[in-house]
Amino acid sequence: MNRQPTRPILGPTPRRRPRLRWLAASTVPVAVLVVAALLSRPWSRPDPAPAAGAPTGQIVVGDSAGIDETPRRWQAGVPLGWAHTRQGAIGAAAGYASVLSTVWFLADGDRRHRALTAMAAPEALVGLQTAQDGVAAGVARGPFGASLNRRGVRSMLRTSLLGYRVDQYTPTQAQIALWAVVLYGNDGGLAPQALYATSTLRLRWAGDWKLLEASTVPGPVPVHGQATPSPAQELVDAAEDFREFGYAPAA
Repeated sequence: MNRQPTRPILGPTPRRRPRLRWLAASTVPVAVLVVAALLSRPWSRPDPAPAAGAPTGQIVVGDSAGIDETPRRWQAGVPLGWAHTRQGAIGAAAGYASVLSTVWFLADGDRRHRALTAMAAPEALVGLQTAQDGVAAGVARGPFGASLNRRGVRSMLRTSLLGYRVDQYTPTQAQIALWAVVLYGNDGGLAPQALYATSTLRLRWAGDWKLLEASTVPGPVPVHGQATPSPAQELVDAAEDFREFGYAPAA
């Protein structure tokens, strides 16, 4: 049974969480949350200022989901060829969210445009490109972007989809909500931290499931169970040592 998105209830009176929107028909799912923090606008605490340094940083990147459906092909780093089914729409939403959350998507303009052309519905493409170019420029100016060009600094950006919810599905339209956790930071001054978000992606069937728009809200956020955070070096080491579970075969 289809369900409409609901707002969390915090006590007797509902409190609206602020939505993060970029353009009318073009927002990014998980990447919206990442960028909101990386642009020196953390939700809970300020980011440490990065130290100056020379170019050449090292990046550790990964993403995962846990979706049963897999794509039939890859194009420009984007998983495509999803089944014309409910599970296919879920897989497409997870696949597109994962692409939008990668460092190469944020850092390489040509690859980003090719990826958006592959995943976006034609009517949403221009808006998505405009929004994502702005997001990428902001990341480059922020503390995370600066860390990628610092010699000897290792950075991590890892997005994991914790679950999904089908809010709407018909043979021509789908709306999928994704709950995700994003880990980001480096061992050079930007302490790694976790952000939680729920992103809702709207898709249209056009020979494949294509992205129309998405919106992201913070949370749900669990209570921090670990009293003492791990050192940055330990977290980045773990990102290098532990392989992630994939939702689809690698390209």
